[in-house]
Amino acid sequence: MLQFLSSNSKPDKIKMKKIILQRFSRANVTYGVLMLDWQIGHKPIYTLELPWRENKTNISCVPQGVYDLSPYSSPKYPNVFQVDEVHGRSYILVHIGNYTKDTHGCILIGLGIAEAQQMVTNSRPAMSYLHDMIGSENQESLKLEIKN
Repeated sequence: MLQFLSSNSKPDKIKMKKIILQRFSRANVTYGVLMLDWQIGHKPIYTLELPWRENKTNISCVPQGVYDLSPYSSPKYPNVFQVDEVHGRSYILVHIGNYTKDTHGCILIGLGIAEAQQMVTNSRPAMSYLHDMIGSENQESLKLEIKN
């Protein structure tokens, strides 16, 4: 699992890792695939978001752009990621869940898509896999690039 830096911790060196989220929209849902630029040939990690609704809080997918991605943990959402500095929004997480009712404007991940049910599958294993692919070193800075 990722280690969370304290405010006094300073990494010795910074290596930026970029995650690209390539999205495709349907009428009531937005699907995507996460591509890790440092992991060639990794198994796909799929995403599920709400459709585009003008970036409105809790009801829209995240706008296209490049964002910092940082570790985040709370009692409700332990060991997930936060998409930082999204204009007009806050607390956008990449977390586990299966259906759009679970998103609240966040990004859900899974190892499969069931389009008929408008869901991602195997969300918990996907989060574990994403943590494994990112690694546990503190020295890495993560970027998330969202493309439509």
